[in-house]
Amino acid sequence: MTAGDLMNRDVRFLRADDRVGDLLQAMDTWGHAAYPVVDEAMHIVGMVSEDDLLHLALPDFVEGVDLSFLPATATFIRNPRYGDDLNQVPLRDIMHTRHVIAVTEDEPLVEVARLMLHHRVSRIPVVREGRLAGLISRCDLVHAIVRPTLEASGRRSTDGGAGTAGST
Repeated sequence: MTAGDLMNRDVRFLRADDRVGDLLQAMDTWGHAAYPVVDEAMHIVGMVSEDDLLHLALPDFVEGVDLSFLPATATFIRNPRYGDDLNQVPLRDIMHTRHVIAVTEDEPLVEVARLMLHHRVSRIPVVREGRLAGLISRCDLVHAIVRPTLEASGRRSTDGGAGTAGST
């Protein structure tokens, strides 16, 4: 099975001129933690994620500092570069542009899984002729690789197994 077989073709994406407010709206609407950022020709120019938002809200000078002393109701620290209105920050200022991992449609799923694990990413764009064609998530890979493997081995639990917090 290849990336082209599994990829989601209904890809949600953003543009570099979009703002952090647009990213938050996309996250609320579509529920994804990361999005490809594309140019007008649909070439991937970066990726933007929840991590990028946290780095924006917690400026560099607090990285590596233990903030556990702050009360649970503490608000994020004001970013000195952007001031108080972080919603207006363009995605080009926070997105990852180096080492954007993408695969072609003919990439084997095992290699897609290896790339996700090695680079610690949860979503990998799929490109066709250099343009965004689809997206594969870790969840997609679990359904395509892990679940069938467990079912074939007969080790999959049939009692549901998962509970909820506070259940007995």
